Amino acid sequence: MANMDLTDLRKVLGHQYNFPTMPAVVVQIMQVLNSYDSSVSEVANVIKKDQTTATKILRLINSAAYSISRRVTTIDEAVSMLGFNTVMNLTMGTAILDSFKIINFNLVEFWTHTIAVSMASRFFAERVKGSNSADTAATIGLIHDIGKLAFIMSVPDKYKLVIQQTKLKQDVSIYIEQEVLGFDHTEVGLLLARRWGWPDIFQEAISCHHNPKQATLDPLMTYCIYLANLAAHVLLDKEYQEVSFATITDIRRIPLELRNSVSLQDWKSCLAHIMKGKAEIESFLKVMR
Repeated sequence: MANMDLTDLRKVLGHQYNFPTMPAVVVQIMQVLNSYDSSVSEVANVIKKDQTTATKILRLINSAAYSISRRVTTIDEAVSMLGFNTVMNLTMGTAILDSFKIINFNLVEFWTHTIAVSMASRFFAERVKGSNSADTAATIGLIHDIGKLAFIMSVPDKYKLVIQQTKLKQDVSIYIEQEVLGFDHTEVGLLLARRWGWPDIFQEAISCHHNPKQATLDPLMTYCIYLANLAAHVLLDKEYQEVSFATITDIRRIPLELRNSVSLQDWKSCLAHIMKGKAEIESFLKVMR
């Protein structure tokens, strides 16, 4: 459904379906972090205005995953120690959970995957596009599957069937979504990103992370998210575990510039990087709940 719009979406999700509004704290944080001269104090000042986010950031920095010898009590210090990427991810994750208000659905698997993709996206972007793009890639990695949350919120029973069929058939979720719902999470994710006014490169990567050849605005960013998504799936989902690096980096799939920047050793290092970060992922999940 290449030209899907809100009318098409409501036919499947229900005529009463309304897009959640993105909390102001996320909009403000994105504006600050997208500024080249943003500072720790500017980020901290935005977070201080949102008690929920501020509390969770302090809980995270004082969790066992960070092994801080003393208790951190100020947002400025927490932001400085966690780094912009972690702060952005926690802010986005918390805001998304609050916006969708999903109940009676276990999201641990969803968030474990997206946090792993965020870590891998940063890893690949640093090698392919340089450190200046790493924070952006990590944020896109966290929200690349945002369309799935719209399904879970509005048609939870149908989406449970999608999950069951995906595991049973050991297939890619977008194909099962198209069979069961008529369209997939990349299309819904694009509509959400547009609705919330997210940057164009966010919209493109969300829309094309399963089919990066379609990317035209920043293809390398989208390919980084594509590789990161596969890396997380290879580690976490058995239907992907037989996928080889040779297949993933096949000349028909990956542009030369990317293949020259990411080696088999890089791929193995990325998988190890995600595994090493499992304790951090678990702490992240506990704080977000």
